[in-house]
This record gives sequence, structure tokens and C-alpha cells, in this order.
Amino acid sequence: MRLFVLLGFVGKSRLIVPQYRLTLAMAVQTCCASTARLLAMKDAGLESVDLWIGSGGQTVAQLMLPVLKPKAYLPVHWDGLYSPFWGGVPSRYSDPMLEALLRTSGVTLVRPGQYMDKWRLDRAGIHAVDNSAIKRALGFSDPIAK
Repeated sequence: MRLFVLLGFVGKSRLIVPQYRLTLAMAVQTCCASTARLLAMKDAGLESVDLWIGSGGQTVAQLMLPVLKPKAYLPVHWDGLYSPFWGGVPSRYSDPMLEALLRTSGVTLVRPGQYMDKWRLDRAGIHAVDNSAIKRALGFSDPIAK
């Protein structure tokens, strides 16, 4: 299983490879950032990743998709970082331009529905895992309707 996490538009990137070994690629977002990520992929012995967890919309995806070649994409912080957490997800995930790019690139969008959604990444891919007990304990409602 191969996973790529992009932490912010400027900052650190992490490649998580099988057996939870971690290769860090620390690159400032410059014109050479994609090259740094490609080198990190090669250093980790990866041609592609199973899951890319990231943000930044279509602009970042256009740079990252050719490097990562992910099978699936899970957006994070798409809802903003300034809404009250305890109110739950304020609106349904939607980024039509990114969704179109993912579709044409053959990348599966893993659509979040509510805070504390849970997934499992294994050799068969990424699968939703029930986390309703935790959500209920935190007072979160069902996901926003599609």
C-alpha cells in the first residue's frame, strides 16, 4: 500500500510506504517542488501511490497527478479551517473542476461526508469503515445529503 499526504500548499510532504515505513520529502513549494516529489517517489521505490490525501483543488492536482499517479484521492480541509468543529461539516464536498480532472485521469474520488469519517486502505484499495459510534458520541449528524 502506498499513500501520499500533502500537508498544505507550502510545507512538508510525506510518503507512507508498506509496513508503515516513512520517507520524508521536505520541499518548499517552488518551481522545483514537483521535481522534489518525483525524487522522493523514486527514492521510496514507487511508481505510483494507492491513495493521495491532499488539498489545493485543480491547481495542485494538475501538478501532483503526473507525479503521484494515484488510484484514489481523499480531500482534506476542503470545508475550511474556520467553521466550528462541533457543528459538523458545514456543506457537502464539491469541487467540480477537480472532480472532472480526477475523472479524466482515472482517479477515484473518496468523498468525505462528515467529520470523523473513517477509511481503511489495504491491498484491495480504500474502503469506508463504520465509525458511527464515535460520531454519535461527538454529537455529529449523518453526512450532508448528496
